[in-house]
Amino acid sequence: MVVPAKFKNILMLIILFQLILTTYLCKAKAVEIVEVYIEPQSIKVQPGETFTILVKINPGPYGISAGDVNLTFNPQVLDLIDVRVGEMFGTDPLIGFQMIDELKGFVNYAIARKGETKAPSNPGTFMALTFKVHEDVTEEIYEIVISKVGLADQDFHDIENIVIQNAKVIIIKEKITYSTTPSITSTVTLTVTSISATTIILTKTVITISIKTILTSTNNQILLFIFLFLAIIFFLIILGIIIRSVQRKTKNAKFANKLKLTFMNNLDI
Repeated sequence: MVVPAKFKNILMLIILFQLILTTYLCKAKAVEIVEVYIEPQSIKVQPGETFTILVKINPGPYGISAGDVNLTFNPQVLDLIDVRVGEMFGTDPLIGFQMIDELKGFVNYAIARKGETKAPSNPGTFMALTFKVHEDVTEEIYEIVISKVGLADQDFHDIENIVIQNAKVIIIKEKITYSTTPSITSTVTLTVTSISATTIILTKTVITISIKTILTSTNNQILLFIFLFLAIIFFLIILGIIIRSVQRKTKNAKFANKLKLTFMNNLDI
């Protein structure tokens, strides 16, 4: 079977597209990020209240052997009550350096793991900090900032692709009601389009449900597999269309030749 030139060009474009897509997705997979973030990322507190935040690490595909984290806060608003090392580096981590300056609102901890580090490390807490809000503060939003992060992987190489997320402390003076319900927010909006003495017609209902989702490296691998699978299916579909078109043209040509021969035989008779 001979494939026409125009179909060869289409086939080459499809193959080129698949190669470009595969290369792009592989590069995207290779650039895995490490997240260093504060939990919770937003907290409402009242003057005089005590609260705790966690500095957490999501290592992605890396093993985390050591870390150095600088954190700053507003000392005119918050008093640092306590700092505790988390479980990120095991039950018996090595504290290489620690510095706390309450007057400047500065905390610096350098922590390392004892022994071998296997990749990937489990997500965990680097350190936990407990603060107390001053009694005389006004209602405002303040930030607790991760100002600097240094991490070493399982081979003690510096990790460069680090994403940092800070936290907001919202000072309010009204009474806070805490809820134990799951962190799923739903909003229902009703629009009134006509009102009469006895009837109210509601014509629009919008329900919004927002759930926080964290994509891990496993999710990225699944997405990569799905993209590659769809690209292969697309390639096979186009290839099938080309083959069917060629077969149809070949069949039509054979049928035309057969009719021509039959016509010529009838003329000879």
